[in-house]
Amino acid sequence: MPEMNRSFPQSSGTYESAAAQQERMRQYFASLPPYIQEGIHQSGVNLRTEAELRQFAENLMGYSAH
Repeated sequence: MPEMNRSFPQSSGTYESAAAQQERMRQYFASLPPYIQEGIHQSGVNLRTEAELRQFAENLMGYSAH
């Protein structure tokens, strides 16, 4: 899984536990197709939030469809 920061704000402005955010990101990453997971790994991008992970994955899926 790509490197991710351990503490970051939620959209509500409050801080969610790093462990809870990390687990949600892990679950979402595991739900992605293997070729998208590999693309994220190979990119080396530092994703800090679930929203960043989702946006990056969606961009990869969009580019892969062409």
